[in-house]
Amino acid sequence: MNSTTTAPNGKASPPSMPNSPFFRPSNPRISTVESSQGARCTSIMVKKHIGRGIKEIPLQDLEKKSSLLGAYANLCNVTIGAGIVGLPYAIKETGLVSGTVMIIVCAILTDYSLRQIISTGKLANVNSYETLMEAAFGRPGFIFVSLNMFFLSYGSMVAYLIIIKDVLPVLFHVTPHDIDIKRVIMIVSSLLVIVPLSMRRDMADLEKTSRLNVLLDICLVALVVGFSPINEAVEDQGGILQMILDDSFNFKTFFVGFGVCSL
Repeated sequence: MNSTTTAPNGKASPPSMPNSPFFRPSNPRISTVESSQGARCTSIMVKKHIGRGIKEIPLQDLEKKSSLLGAYANLCNVTIGAGIVGLPYAIKETGLVSGTVMIIVCAILTDYSLRQIISTGKLANVNSYETLMEAAFGRPGFIFVSLNMFFLSYGSMVAYLIIIKDVLPVLFHVTPHDIDIKRVIMIVSSLLVIVPLSMRRDMADLEKTSRLNVLLDICLVALVVGFSPINEAVEDQGGILQMILDDSFNFKTFFVGFGVCSL
């Protein structure tokens, strides 16, 4: 599917929008306004019932907008997920030096890929990952990325439910062998908290909960740093310098830690 078309006068017209079910509303129209100085402004016009009539208004006026801090919190909430729990295991499998290098490389690759996706989305005039793939590769690209996102989200949800079932019952003093009570707590907490949050259609609605989640992540890291026996563990290994000298690269376990770090 081509994202741009050529007008009869030889000039490139604004890119067309993919016919995707993820767009809201479903009847968009692209409008281009040219100023007296020759500058062009392209906007997506949609129909909306206002009173007894129907008016066309820009799509950006319909969509909810979050603040810069809210957008930052939503991004952190998406990228810092269940993988933060697995980082110690990733370092254990890859080694201290190679694991640290691996985390830095993953951060650089993630930043680069996000910038490329945003730049490409602006060029294709689309505002979601699914429609960007549809604009580039057609319907097969849309189906491919949707399936991958489904399996990734499904795996993340399973990981969260396992964490909830193992951690939340401890706050209620439930014994580890009481499996039925642990399952009830998991189901009730999922229905009361996770399901309502998952049913929100716009990410801007999750701004406040994302801020709370980022704050809790910071508290979790502070608790681990403050109360974990880091000094004792380093001293048992002969000091930080000795740990670095004894560190070795294990090819077999490196990609296990790399997969955990990539979550």
